[in-house]
Amino acid sequence: MTDPRGNTPGNVEVTAEDSNTSFFQSEDPEKSVLLIFLSLLLTLCYPNQINFEEGDRRNPINFTRRRKWAITVMACIATFFASSIAGAYNMGFDSMTRDLNCTQFQATIGLSVYALGFGLVPLVSASFSEEFGRQPLYIVSVFMVTLMFMMVALAKNIQTVIVARFIQGAFGSTGSTMVGGTIADIWSTKDRGLPMSLFALVAMGGTGVGPAFAGWIEMNTRLEWRWIQWIQMMFAFVSLPLSFHHALF
Repeated sequence: MTDPRGNTPGNVEVTAEDSNTSFFQSEDPEKSVLLIFLSLLLTLCYPNQINFEEGDRRNPINFTRRRKWAITVMACIATFFASSIAGAYNMGFDSMTRDLNCTQFQATIGLSVYALGFGLVPLVSASFSEEFGRQPLYIVSVFMVTLMFMMVALAKNIQTVIVARFIQGAFGSTGSTMVGGTIADIWSTKDRGLPMSLFALVAMGGTGVGPAFAGWIEMNTRLEWRWIQWIQMMFAFVSLPLSFHHALF
């Protein structure tokens, strides 16, 4: 006795099409949940990969050395901004607490929420760079960080400052969390040492440079805490057009 395909009952051939059909069209709810879980697990373990042909100019590894350094320098500038912004803010506490009629503790919250946004948002935004590319994330982040400088500088109360600082930390985190991946995308392993060293240098150096120049601004009674934000915004505004350059694709 044979089946319609000519196989004996004890040796029935099951094709991939038959297997997939019966596998995913199960009416058992528990089995359906298990199948969905297994499919997600397989997706995580074996993600889709993009393979380039040898010498393909679209492959970031094959970018010209000049373009690679242009990308690296711009990305490191973003890192420098992200790290310097964190410490520059608190140098204006004296004049800020006076102008906004707030306490030292309230002003310090603005320092803390920057770190909070810096730590939480990359858990979500990092995946966006893989889905939409790195350039859109760089552009949006630089634009929003620049706007938040203005929001802090024009603030009439400490609550506005705190909200702006959280948003600034959220978008400023791109300059720290994504730059390492950008460098790894464009430099081969044997050439990656110097670019990574530059990235580490600006990440650490910015935390010292920011408070140094902000402290000088705070000492000038005609400038004080609002001009700490305005001057940083000027530098960020200059770097914004550069973020649109094709080098950050």
